[in-house]
Amino acid sequence: YHFKPQNYINVANSKIYLTCRSYFGNLPKGDNSSVSDPKSYFNSTNISGIIGLQARLPLHIIVGARYLMGFTDLRNQSIAGTGDAWRSRTIQAYAGIKLF
Repeated sequence: YHFKPQNYINVANSKIYLTCRSYFGNLPKGDNSSVSDPKSYFNSTNISGIIGLQARLPLHIIVGARYLMGFTDLRNQSIAGTGDAWRSRTIQAYAGIKLF
């Protein structure tokens, strides 16, 4: 489940928009019959912040880029003393067509 509120700010009354939002992620439960379950190494929740720019071009084309920076340590607390924190950091680029 992901909760992503849409907060856009129009930059200088143009077709460029700044977005700044929060991101909440949850690691789903599942069955794994392997000896070493990979989910045991990770925290069950992830809280991040997102900042990005989006441009609305002619013909309803949308392009943008955003940066996601994790605030929570993704490691399970049982292995928390093993070096640096595991934080998510992602650069995303996208393009699309606005339908409505």
